[in-house]
Amino acid sequence: MNTCKPIILGIDFGDTIAIARNQNEGDTRALRMSEDPDFLNRQALPGAFISINQLVTLLGPRNLFIVSRCSIPGEEKIMAWLEHHKFWEQTGMKRENIRFCRERNQKGTICAELGITHFVDDRFECLVAMKTVTRKYRLSGKLPDIAVQRVYTHSVPNRGAVVVYKAEYNPATTVQFQDWDMDTDLVQFPDWGLVTDTILGRFKPIP
Repeated sequence: MNTCKPIILGIDFGDTIAIARNQNEGDTRALRMSEDPDFLNRQALPGAFISINQLVTLLGPRNLFIVSRCSIPGEEKIMAWLEHHKFWEQTGMKRENIRFCRERNQKGTICAELGITHFVDDRFECLVAMKTVTRKYRLSGKLPDIAVQRVYTHSVPNRGAVVVYKAEYNPATTVQFQDWDMDTDLVQFPDWGLVTDTILGRFKPIP
């Protein structure tokens, strides 16, 4: 009998599925979807739909969730964006498998309630707060925005670097790292393809 715990994957929305930040060089200001009249024309991250569809096919649609922090107006626009871009049809995800919260640290509570084991997000502070999630994947090529230390770097030809991090406690930050279980992985990836390959066991960030 197979006793392996199934993978239940959580996925952020902003800058994980859809591009939510100003892409101009040197400008990292977040553009609020709730304030953007042209929000439907925001593009998906390269490879996001294809990768999510592969994960749905192999893990099953019941085992993937979107978990997003946003305002009430932002929630309505996210749902409209997903419909406009035919996200559900192209990825195979279930429409009912989406959860919203108003504070980023509430994502961890939602993950615990849903039994989420793996999570993809663009923010370190969100991933660190997910105490019950054992595999944490940061989708970003930018430098860390909190106090972290590189443990291992794996350069992938023509793709970029995959970086494994551990956190360092910094009392000046709002995130409390002393409660972070260091047996978990927090890995930064340059693109969705490598995230998918890692989740499915086709790529190992640590040899």
